[in-house]
Amino acid sequence: MSKRAHCLLHVPFEGLANIEAWLNNASYDIRYSCLYNHDALPNHIDDIDLIFVMGGPMSVHDDVQYPWLIDEKVWLKDAIESNRPMLGICLGAQLIAHVLGASVHPNEDKEIGWFALQGIKQGHTDGFNFPESFDALHWHGETFDLPNDASHLAQSQACINQAFQYKNTIGLQFHLEMNPQSINTIIEFCGHEILETSPYIQSESDIRSLTEKLDSSNTLEHVLQYLDGQTKL
Repeated sequence: MSKRAHCLLHVPFEGLANIEAWLNNASYDIRYSCLYNHDALPNHIDDIDLIFVMGGPMSVHDDVQYPWLIDEKVWLKDAIESNRPMLGICLGAQLIAHVLGASVHPNEDKEIGWFALQGIKQGHTDGFNFPESFDALHWHGETFDLPNDASHLAQSQACINQAFQYKNTIGLQFHLEMNPQSINTIIEFCGHEILETSPYIQSESDIRSLTEKLDSSNTLEHVLQYLDGQTKL
């Protein structure tokens, strides 16, 4: 019997990308709630094995402009309490941090482009550990404080709180899932942000050039293998 993955999408241009290929290879049945189309959230969280909460250009505080955020936050809190393995990426991680009571606020600098991260070694053996150093695509102006009882997993020069783990939930400020096609798409829809001035905003040409040289798929695979292992517990 196939496992079931459910993905919450906030915009049509920030999808699963490389995550989808991994899930297909692992024989997952993938279902979606396109919240920007006002799709319904799943009624039965216990029927889901693995949850993904993807990115988007809106803020966790934009409930008036995007009222579906209100119901999503309630659903995410229930999902976290059910201890379903979950991965939040960028806005998804910010939403998870927010419902866990942590502050989400503007980062000192926007971070857009390929930048190195440093993994923070965890002392316990049952949590996730990133490599000591790895590369990922970043595209964010806000960041989160660490939720209470969460483990700090990674940081970068521009942003201290890049990743956390709370029970079976992992939140990533950065994008491990991106591939050349999805990077083209986010540049198409959000490329105006590249024109802003910041020491941590790369040019479009630099982003494209580094995409040809750098690959975050191995790190992504480690995260997904870990979360998949949690579904068996």
